[in-house]
Amino acid sequence: MTHTGRFVSCLLAVSFVVFSANAQASTPDPELSAGFQAMYSLDFVSSERHLATYVHQKPDDPLGYAAQAACVLFTELNRLKALDAEFYVDDKKLFADPSGTPDPAAKKRLLELTEHTRQLADPLKSRETSRENALFALALANGVEADYMFLIEKRRLAAAKPGVKGYEAAKQLLETNPEFFDAYIWTGVTNYVVATLPMPIRWVARLRGYPASKEDAVGNLKLAAENGTLLKPYAKILLAVTYLRENKKAAAQTVIAELSTEFPTNSLFAKHASRLAH
Repeated sequence: MTHTGRFVSCLLAVSFVVFSANAQASTPDPELSAGFQAMYSLDFVSSERHLATYVHQKPDDPLGYAAQAACVLFTELNRLKALDAEFYVDDKKLFADPSGTPDPAAKKRLLELTEHTRQLADPLKSRETSRENALFALALANGVEADYMFLIEKRRLAAAKPGVKGYEAAKQLLETNPEFFDAYIWTGVTNYVVATLPMPIRWVARLRGYPASKEDAVGNLKLAAENGTLLKPYAKILLAVTYLRENKKAAAQTVIAELSTEFPTNSLFAKHASRLAH
């Protein structure tokens, strides 16, 4: 696979692993909020505890199980020292094999959680009061599976399939509610990915309804980074990576420095903030 093709597959997979709360609430559920904040801080034990409490309180909400799947994924990525990959522009580092052996029990639990998410979310998509939450839960579940396939199993082309499903769910979500700012992550990354494809593939992608504009990509990621709720830090990560890809080191440095200040226990943010400062 070419460097461009591998980068495209990576973004399709990585970009769709996202975190959210019910219906883009201005005040997210406190347990979900605490769970995701702990995840950004790399405190996965606390994250799992808060998310388990949320699931116990709201067992019929598919988003709780999708969030737990994301925690399982990122716990495993952290154990395998693979979380560092998405901060690099160098493809050799970006696509390096993880350290250690994947845990079969972690994969089993992840797939059980994503499947349960789909079982709960699919019937809710047709209900006005639960449509947004169901779509977001489905996007998250697909994204978790895409990242596992890409970053751990190294099934790069296969990972694009659930990644695209995540994009389609986010697109439907934005059609329902254009002010669900977290969802602009998907449109932003898709814009950027398609814009970097070779011309013949880009032409086919645009015919199929996938946008292609680096300028729009940055604009959409900024919307999520500035106005999102629980997804805001992740949007900043993707915005910084996009800046690095476009040789805008100073802009990337500013974003990563903000994340390092906001999450002082996240050693990855501190590491890359220092790296970009030199």
